[in-house]
Amino acid sequence: MSRAETLLRVKEAEVKAKEILAEAEQKQKAILAGARRDAIQLVQNEEDKLRAQQEAALTKEKATIGQARQELLRKGSDEAARLMSRASGNLPKAKAHLKQTFERTVNASA
Repeated sequence: MSRAETLLRVKEAEVKAKEILAEAEQKQKAILAGARRDAIQLVQNEEDKLRAQQEAALTKEKATIGQARQELLRKGSDEAARLMSRASGNLPKAKAHLKQTFERTVNASA
């Protein structure tokens, strides 16, 4: 084999090696891009699941708070009615007491 033929074969081998490397790099990039897409999709799916869980928990807590609120409003309304009833029962006594106090003040001045 002559020197020129050897150099030609070396050049051909180098070209073929470069082609193999380029093809390997393209495959690597394609695999990496696919893995990135899959990772992004997985993250989005998990975020969606988490968001749904948070919304469900929030809805449940709102319902619980709503029930507690209604209970507190009912108790407050009952207490207000009880106080109004008690106050209206004391109203004649309060009027009489104020009248007596006023009369004493007026009589003491006279």
